[in-house]
Amino acid sequence: MFSAIMVTRAMVNLSIGGVTSRSCGCEERIMTFNKTINFMALRKFFFVVAIVLTVGSIASLAIKQLNLGLDFTGGALVEAQL
Repeated sequence: MFSAIMVTRAMVNLSIGGVTSRSCGCEERIMTFNKTINFMALRKFFFVVAIVLTVGSIASLAIKQLNLGLDFTGGALVEAQL
């Protein structure tokens, strides 16, 4: 877990080009973000995407039924080799 966090943090620091500073004798990166994302302006787009994905999922379930298999239908499975 520790290595995954450190690798992810290093990749994020490299991708955003953080500022390097020295404090307490150790090097740490200070993330600086100059870009702002207006999420409220994009809410209608993502609302439409969510509705399309939901309708698509429901249509997929209606067209092709779930294969419940042995675990949900009960009974025993017997295989015979000839």
